Amino acid sequence: MRRIKLMTGALLGVLLISCSDDLVERNFERPQSGEDIVFGTQLQDFTRPQSRTIYGVPDGESVEDYSQLTIDWVEGDQVRVYCPEASTECQWADYDVKSVLEDGVSKYYLEKQGEIGVRWGDTENDVHNFYAFYPLNIGRNNPVKISGLEGNMTVSATIPVAQEHGDLVEAGNQATDVGNVTLPANWKLFRPDMTYAMMAGTGTWDPNTATEKNVTLNFTPLVSVVDVVINGPASGQPAMNIYTVSIRSKNQPIVGPFTYDFSTKSFSGMEDNVQEGDNNIATISCIHEVGGVASPVTLNAGEVLTLKFFLLPRDIQASELSVSVLTDAGRVLTQNLVPEGGAQQDRPLVQGKITRVITPKMTMPDASNWMSLINDNVLFTQLSLPGSKHSYTGDLYTEDASNVDADRAWMDFYQSLYVTDTNQQGESTTQFDQGIRAFDIKLIEDGSNMCVYVGNKKLQNSNYPDGMTIGNVLNNLYDKLRESPTEGVVLCINYVNSGAIYAYQWLNQVVARVNDWGNLHNNVLTQITPQTTMLDMRGKIAVIINLTNDMSAPGGSNVNYITGFTSAVNNTTIQNMRMNGQFQVHMQNLYQVNNPLITEEEGSWGVYPTVGLVPYYATEPDFTLGHDLLAVKKDLMNDLFDEARTDQNCLYINDLSGFSVVKHSQSTGFRYATVSEWTEGGWFVSDRWDTHYNEEFYDYNKIPTSDRPANPAYGDQYLLSLGEEHSYWGQGGNTAAFAEEFNPVAVNAVNNMVNNGRVPLGLVFQNFVGVSNVTAGDDHRNYNVYGLRLPGLVMANNFMFTLETRDSN
Repeated sequence: MRRIKLMTGALLGVLLISCSDDLVERNFERPQSGEDIVFGTQLQDFTRPQSRTIYGVPDGESVEDYSQLTIDWVEGDQVRVYCPEASTECQWADYDVKSVLEDGVSKYYLEKQGEIGVRWGDTENDVHNFYAFYPLNIGRNNPVKISGLEGNMTVSATIPVAQEHGDLVEAGNQATDVGNVTLPANWKLFRPDMTYAMMAGTGTWDPNTATEKNVTLNFTPLVSVVDVVINGPASGQPAMNIYTVSIRSKNQPIVGPFTYDFSTKSFSGMEDNVQEGDNNIATISCIHEVGGVASPVTLNAGEVLTLKFFLLPRDIQASELSVSVLTDAGRVLTQNLVPEGGAQQDRPLVQGKITRVITPKMTMPDASNWMSLINDNVLFTQLSLPGSKHSYTGDLYTEDASNVDADRAWMDFYQSLYVTDTNQQGESTTQFDQGIRAFDIKLIEDGSNMCVYVGNKKLQNSNYPDGMTIGNVLNNLYDKLRESPTEGVVLCINYVNSGAIYAYQWLNQVVARVNDWGNLHNNVLTQITPQTTMLDMRGKIAVIINLTNDMSAPGGSNVNYITGFTSAVNNTTIQNMRMNGQFQVHMQNLYQVNNPLITEEEGSWGVYPTVGLVPYYATEPDFTLGHDLLAVKKDLMNDLFDEARTDQNCLYINDLSGFSVVKHSQSTGFRYATVSEWTEGGWFVSDRWDTHYNEEFYDYNKIPTSDRPANPAYGDQYLLSLGEEHSYWGQGGNTAAFAEEFNPVAVNAVNNMVNNGRVPLGLVFQNFVGVSNVTAGDDHRNYNVYGLRLPGLVMANNFMFTLETRDSN
């Protein structure tokens, strides 16, 4: 096998592909004009493996310490070849890399993809010059075809922000051969997607010196490569989960488009200004599949992760670059390649060289600061914000609350961490500390105050004996922002109908209290417009009031508002709303779903095979979406993601919170049925209807069939009428059961969004943020709720594609 050698500190080496000395010798016959050019021996119907071109370490060197790397070609790689001296109509064609095994050694050649390849021109007099480019398609999941080499000497390609990877390979407690390299003990390696290792190939066929038809192509890599080695925590420190690793430049684009001119061996078309887009960051997602669920890489003490970045083919000063690692809770570790003010000599990453970067052992930062990686000029509406629904219901989670009947009592249990302060279990970690940047609360009037409403009452605890007010909430968030001034938060406020005041009066009081706080904290509250940037939001709070249909838009600059909002638990369609009257807001927020854990038939409850207990409204004959509302919720989530891929001119709110119904009338909803039985009269007694009022039915299909004879004659006949009043109730249920069922699906959906068509996710709300597991119910069952992984993936999405900026927009 022939290899390209990527030298550290020297120009990248050369691979001879389809060389004549690799192939069987034969008598030379001069090629004929119009005949296909053969790049090696032609073999047909050879199976194409799914692997890609891969890196290897030369014999005698190790992954830990090498002076060069090699590139091994595998079948399935694709290249384009152009020859200006070829037959006029067949000067370029696309080829697949193929191989044949001879004497235990793989011999490589090119096979044309279509019916016609590059064809010979005048072979009597013309020297044929060949120009080739690898790859044909850039990026495995989102292939972008290169352009050029179609009758010209230039080729254009793009190095993306998000650089996909292949398999994660790991060595245990001893060195392990993983196919092309031997990994040292406790090392992990993401195989890079080698379609980013772009290469230019050249070759010459001279009729005066040629001895065979085969053509030799010499390939030279064009891009710069940075090999990053991430060292895990020090001995005795807890393991850390890694979501992304990024390389960032201060002032110079390192990804984006470029054009290579074969005639001058020069580059052009590269952007010079980072303000034109988020082109100064390259990111590798460290998500892989574990047990069918997308998971971050875990580094324990003493473990190492290595991965490779591909940057634009230009001279980049090492002092321009830094490496950042996004871990759990939105905590970011950053290291400059050249320490500021240090004695280390600055040097350029010259085009065609490889540079190794080794990070110190990881230490968890004190503050969650993931927004520090977002460029100042990025539009705030372009971000993906992890959020908590019913943000302050962590206060309700006590030992007593976990003892409720999991199948019959509905739970006021949506979080276990507080938003900003220590919870009743004494845990100091908060939702903000876990990277959450969007919060959702309810407010109820309490005299002149507006208090946080949780569990059918205002929130009261030892810290807030008279109730937590909106002023307290804003104070707590502001304190966190002063600790982490690079961050910004969104606070969504929802209406609670107490019956004491009208909706417009509730709104007036909320706005008045927010204005009171804003007047005491100058330039903290802000409005969001289509032009709001990350810089505008740093250290700021955007208060968003969700307006019901009987509320009018409030004035003033301290609040934002969404009109057309409905928080009904059974929203089975995507809502279309407007924010501040300026741009569209699309939201899915179906909360009430079936409970697959309740499968026992009992009474008139709606228990169905495979889906368990079902809300009443989903049992009615005119409901066409079926009994599996978890599936409906999943479809709505994916529909909103798909919509975001095609229309980025609005803000998206994907509310992933909810509850699975339990055997409680206020959880499933029900109908009152009025049943009148016919009773035959006797002496001095008239025939009559005896009426039984208000019998509750939780499943439409279990309501007795109505029988209305014209002249009833027997007592087993009856009349039936139904009320609608409570058929759509859904006050709560088992929130932990819902999270365990739905959140892993959401994790994979968000990860697929990352890998296939990255776009802003908007506000992504969920329950149980900041924790992986919770214990709930009288059975003290432990539920896996993915409250770390799902927010982590939402944060990671911000660094996996080019974000729109105020300038580029």
